[in-house]
Amino acid sequence: MSMAVSVSILLATFFFLAAIVASMRLRAILHASLPELDGQRLVAGLRQGESVTIETDAAGVPRIIAADAELAAFGLGYVHSRDRFFQMDLARRYAAGELAELLGGAQPLIDSDRSIRRHRFRAQCESIARDLPPDQQAILARYVAGVNQAQADLKRKPWEYSLLKCEPRPWTAADTLLVNHSIYLGLEGGDMAYHQANALMDEVLPPEIVRLLLPDGSSWDSPIEGDRHASPVVPGPDVLDLRKTPWHDDFEAPEHWDDMEQKVLGSNGWAVAGTLANDGARGPALIANDMHLTLGLPAIWHKVSIVIRNRAGDVDRQCHGVTMPGGPALIAGSNGQIAWGLTSAQGDWGDLLTLELDPADRHRYRTPEGWQRMTTHEETIRVRGGSDIPAKYDWTIWGPVVDTDLAGRPRVWRWVAQEKDGVDIGVGRMAECTTVEEALTVAASSGVPHVNFLVGDRDGHIAWSIMGRIPRRTGLGTVDERFPMPAADPTSRWDGYLTPEEYPRVVDPPGGLIWSANHRMVDGEKLLQIGRGRYDRGVRARRIQELLENAPNYDEAVMGEIQMDNRSLLLLQWRDMLLAELSDEVALADRDRAIFRNRLIDFDGRADADSIAFALVHQCRLRIILKILGPITAPLRQACRESGNGRFSLRQISVEAPAWAILEERPLHLLSSKYRSWSDLILEAIDETVADAVSNGWPAWGDVNMLRLVHPFGKKLAMLSPWLASRPIRSSGALTDMPKIQTPQFGASQRMAVFPGRESAGFMQLPGGQSGHPASDHFLDLLDDWIAGQPTPLEAGEAMATLRLYGSKS
Repeated sequence: MSMAVSVSILLATFFFLAAIVASMRLRAILHASLPELDGQRLVAGLRQGESVTIETDAAGVPRIIAADAELAAFGLGYVHSRDRFFQMDLARRYAAGELAELLGGAQPLIDSDRSIRRHRFRAQCESIARDLPPDQQAILARYVAGVNQAQADLKRKPWEYSLLKCEPRPWTAADTLLVNHSIYLGLEGGDMAYHQANALMDEVLPPEIVRLLLPDGSSWDSPIEGDRHASPVVPGPDVLDLRKTPWHDDFEAPEHWDDMEQKVLGSNGWAVAGTLANDGARGPALIANDMHLTLGLPAIWHKVSIVIRNRAGDVDRQCHGVTMPGGPALIAGSNGQIAWGLTSAQGDWGDLLTLELDPADRHRYRTPEGWQRMTTHEETIRVRGGSDIPAKYDWTIWGPVVDTDLAGRPRVWRWVAQEKDGVDIGVGRMAECTTVEEALTVAASSGVPHVNFLVGDRDGHIAWSIMGRIPRRTGLGTVDERFPMPAADPTSRWDGYLTPEEYPRVVDPPGGLIWSANHRMVDGEKLLQIGRGRYDRGVRARRIQELLENAPNYDEAVMGEIQMDNRSLLLLQWRDMLLAELSDEVALADRDRAIFRNRLIDFDGRADADSIAFALVHQCRLRIILKILGPITAPLRQACRESGNGRFSLRQISVEAPAWAILEERPLHLLSSKYRSWSDLILEAIDETVADAVSNGWPAWGDVNMLRLVHPFGKKLAMLSPWLASRPIRSSGALTDMPKIQTPQFGASQRMAVFPGRESAGFMQLPGGQSGHPASDHFLDLLDDWIAGQPTPLEAGEAMATLRLYGSKS
């Protein structure tokens, strides 16, 4: 054997053994940092005579037993910290713009920190935490104490910090408020870009084209109150004639076709009145809810049961549902008297304001009360392993300066999240409510991201309203808040916030049903109060309404079936249009077109994992829309290139309504000069779709829609991926237009159905498990039930471990 071969063998053996040693060391680190779930412990975070009991069931779900809400908050902070501290840390750092300080100097992290720092959420939250009402401060102090106590009780710091070779930073009251802001950023962080895109259209395009691209609604509208809005009006050739415009292809097909769609972050939720759910008899209402968010490991929510016992040991109150690690409130669930769920409201909670600057001093700007001077805030972005990065942000009385228009005028982003009243922990009082009316008051008084609030009580009443602060607009109905407004104009002012009595709401509607799918819920003044935001196009809401109105009965099982429904009424409409183009003569002249047509004939609109037809219609639709709207929006991309100010893509608008309105009329003047006829455009899209399918072996939808849940470390450290990711999952469902929303990285973050007072029969599914620790039995153990739509109990089950915490402070 040659020396070179011997050396190669020795090196291979060395690296193999080194990998084994590294793997064993990693396993040792992982197991050493697992928390203890059993035992008794004296803790400094509780006073003498105080105690909290934490029972953990076979699925890792805790039942916290305490004498009052403050002690329960301590217990909740404790279980959040022991199960999910790193997730909490990422949430607070994301909202504060401090990720690079922990994770290093990757450019996306620095860009994220730089962008978010402009909001100054850290300084805001530290100020708010000092001024919260006494009852909220007391709850928050106990929660913070529980978080830090759990960290102190660990034998070894959380495994993520061992890998990062750093120490976890203690939790503070401001950190909990920052977690609230992380949800704001997730649900409303894209609103500024939406307003900027609207502003660009308003500056560049004729008004008729703007109204086409930003319609008030479409034929799919499905409000619970009010009428459907008309489809957009197609402008005539006097406004735009593409036949006279040289064709140029300045728009590219996206790498993933779903990237072309406006992603409306949101959820499904509905309420069934007690008389309807109980066959005319008096009984509790039924609430169902599945919140759609970005998916990963660990799951976003943490399931919990909380039991408040009095001195005699009797149960005063109990609640069951999901919480957000980092905060002391139940997000969705039931307390035996009411049940509630949430969906993203998609209203208008921010304004883009154009500043008028003093010609003699460009740091002075006009307000309705006169000239004021901007404040410049200096921030330091700390980078782990790198140099600090200084950043400066100009602020006005309304918020930060964020960009300029095409004329060079500065613009400010005013947002409820930046206001002092925009954040608190008052939503925690929801767990104490006993009626729909009480719950509506709490929802309207809470400083949280804006969501549709659906609630039902034990007496069978149901209601919808908005949770979160709604600004009182002085120019309500006289200005279109979707476009920039002059900052100094009195009609663009916010005059405080609506009182609970002023909030839009629908209580006990005649049909006994309320449904919400991020669509426009109401009309008239109620809509103006919420704003003409970026609502879902309504297909999903229409499908939910249809399924509810035709349900054989109303129980938890039927609600679960509706949540898993994957039929797209929209793609059935597109299938019919495509089949109309593929006449026998057209289809038989081309073998692949004939195969395409045959696939579509039996297509039932369902996004089944094995459906080839769904994959075909889904892609073909988006190709057609790109060919229709690409030339119409070309001036927007040209304006961005010439000004160097931002960029425009079709995902910034809702493309369906304008594209379908044009397709229905097929006006020659809105057909790109590349094509002789509309049929040519459609057939080209069909041929491109078929060619792509042939090159990929005619993939089924599940081959395209492949879900894999991954921990943040699993994306960067290949060696850890076997422990930090789920198996690949061929998924049914799609990005939009059906109850079951599912993409490779987005979907139902939980599914719930419950009658208040019948919690033992309710369910709550999670995509993953309770623990964020890969060595825990509860890292992925709830995933299979979530995939299959099998009901996982809402309540914590029989205790498999019990930890009793006793106070050591005198």
